Amino acid sequence: MGLGSRQKLAAHLVERGWNSSTPAAVLLAAATPAARTWIGTLGELTADRLDVDVAPGDAPGTIVVGQVVSLAYQLGAIETANVEQTDEDRQEGLA
Repeated sequence: MGLGSRQKLAAHLVERGWNSSTPAAVLLAAATPAARTWIGTLGELTADRLDVDVAPGDAPGTIVVGQVVSLAYQLGAIETANVEQTDEDRQEGLA
């Protein structure tokens, strides 16, 4: 349900005053060997398509919004090899 309504959710947050450059992440199949992570911004979360492999009927996903996204790198909770990073992420030190 979360992934299917991510565009609406992100747009609603921006309408309510959240900055569209706020860090955001989508975690897919997080507790499995097939885990994948997309990291970008709240504005990018509204895109028609994310640059991460999401197949119909894919494992559940979790949406994370806010500065907490950058903690994943600091805590070593994700491997950068399975993260789709934007140029802005690299410039802002989120990756």
